[in-house]
Formats: sequence, C-alpha cells, structure tokens
Amino acid sequence: MTIRAIEPIVDIAVHLIRSDDEALDTARTLAAQFAPGAAVRDRERRLPWDELAAMTRAGLWAVTVPREHGGAGVSRQTLTAIFRTLAAADPSIARILLAHVDTLERLRTAGGAQQRLLYRELLQGRHFASAPAGTVDGEPDSGGALRLNGELHQVAGAGFAEWLAVPARDARQRTWLALVPHNAHGLDIEDEAVPVGLRTVAGGTLRLTQVTVAAKWVFDLDGAARSPSPVALYAAAIDAGMAAAALDGTRCRPGAQTDALLATIGELQVRLSAAQTLLRHAARALDAGNDADVAVLQARVLCGDIALRAVDALFELAGPVLAVDGDDRDRCWRDARAHAQYAPSADSCRQLGERLLDLPSAAPLRAPF
Repeated sequence: MTIRAIEPIVDIAVHLIRSDDEALDTARTLAAQFAPGAAVRDRERRLPWDELAAMTRAGLWAVTVPREHGGAGVSRQTLTAIFRTLAAADPSIARILLAHVDTLERLRTAGGAQQRLLYRELLQGRHFASAPAGTVDGEPDSGGALRLNGELHQVAGAGFAEWLAVPARDARQRTWLALVPHNAHGLDIEDEAVPVGLRTVAGGTLRLTQVTVAAKWVFDLDGAARSPSPVALYAAAIDAGMAAAALDGTRCRPGAQTDALLATIGELQVRLSAAQTLLRHAARALDAGNDADVAVLQARVLCGDIALRAVDALFELAGPVLAVDGDDRDRCWRDARAHAQYAPSADSCRQLGERLLDLPSAAPLRAPF
C-alpha cells in the first residue's frame, strides 16, 4: 500500500521550550496524555496523528536545537530521561522520536547556512525520519543538487515525517545525506507489514525514482565526526521505559503471587534501578565529551535484559488473563521483543568484549535501527 505522510503543519502554533526542566516536564505531561490510549492504538493499529501533533505544538521535536540558535539545547541526560518517560507510555511514539533524533545526530557537524536552515525547520515544528542502514544511488550535479534512485526499508516514522533523511553514495563512493520532503516528486512511501510489536511506528519502504534534492538540503557526511553512542543510549532508555511500565503492571495483577514470583519482581526492580543508574552515568559521560562507548554498551545490555525479563514476569504473574481482559498488557511483551530485534544482546556483549580487550579491529558502535 502506498501512503502519503502528512499535510504541511504551517497552521500549528509551536511552543518554544527554553530549558531542560521545561523539556522534561513537557515529556511527562505528554506521556500522561498518551498512556491511556496506547492499548487501543496498538490493538486497532490506530496511528498516533493526534499525539504527534501534540508533540509538535509542545515543541518537543526541537529540544536539541542549541541555545545560540534559539532552542533549549537540552543535555544528553535530559534527552535520555525523555525517551524513558515516553517509552513507558507508548514505545512506538518513543521509537518515532528516536528516528528523528538519529537524523539530527547525523547532521550535528553540519555548519553555516545549512545548519541554520535545519534549526529553523526544527523550531517551526518539522520532524524527520531516518533509515537504519543502507544507501541509495546519488548523482550530484555541478550545482550541488543530488538525484536519488533506490530503496530504503524499515524507515521508522516514515508515514509521519515532513522530511526523510536518505543516505546516498555516488559513483566516487562519497557519502551524502539528503533531506527529502515527504511530497517530493518521484518518492513513494510504502507501508510495511505490521510487526508483532511497535505496531504504530508507521515504518515504511522508501522508493525513490529520479528524486532531485536541492543543494541546500544535501549534507556531506564524508569525514563527519558522528558517534552512534547517543542514539544507542536513547534506545537503551526506551528499553528501560518499557521495563518500568511492565513492572508497574505487575502491581495491578491478581495472579498467583508465589514467594518465588515475588522474589523475581524484587530482583527485577533492583536490576531496573541499576540500569537507570548506568543510563545516567553514560549520559553524563556523553555530556562531558568523554568516550562513552563502554558505558553505553553496558547500559544497552542491562536495559535490554531488564525489559525482556520484566515483560516475562508480567505474563507469569497474570497468566492467561493478560491477553483477554482488555487491558492489552500483552503489547508490553510484543513491544519489548520487537525492540530487542534491533540490537540483540549478544551483539552488544560482543562489541563490549572487543572494547574491554582493546582490540584494534573493533567496529564502530552501531546505532540500534
């Protein structure tokens, strides 16, 4: 099915968030609004148009815009807490925000007029979607414009974003990132099969046929200093948020509360507290400009583990009631399992081992898309 994302949002008044505290308060307020309808949205695959519009009005898409450019310039610690908060309410919405932030991380080193254009779009409420991997063919012309042909898959939030971040490689193997407007001529967005979990991210396949992107929206990524560590950390925060929601669900269940199960829940709470501590530690390291790969990998492993353990405990406590009582807490299990496929724990542990042994062949830390 071919889908067309959205209409321009010029009629939406966008609030300007000015501080870390305001950004986090905004996320908490939005999460409280999103949580009650999350189960229905998941069950009926009702896409969160209204919820994303509320994020636009609240100014949440632009919280990373530096203060010297008119934004809040929030810290990594604050952004990590925002992801954890939103994921506890609706992991699909947190995942859409992650695809947006990934684009901004890729473009963080852009400078001059391009950077100012990018920040202006953000402050006006625009948001982005990015592909996890792969490139399309790009053919630059003498004026710097880029013509794109190819396909990209699993683009989270493709059905919602005003801009699609498309990585491209030209015949000389130079790497570019092109921001393609959602209504560009030659662009088709095909709705992908609904996954077991994260059912409302509106992920899609991008098909580009002779799509021309103006030079001002083409960014040279060759030699750009981009660390995937922040994006990997935010993905870990989503796991932590899902774990917190699952553990909260165990307190509302009438199942058989055996001594063994109660001990398991207590242990999971300890592990969740440890995971949240690791998240804060890794975020502080990133804010300080330190090499945070090891800290981020540790957080990814522990947060991913606690998410899966917590949703299993939710099933164990509630039993068959979980899937039939209308509360749809089974989506916690499905969302956690779906999210785990993007960054398998074994892969993270292997990368961590490479760094702890200081192997010279250690691959760059991969973003969990």
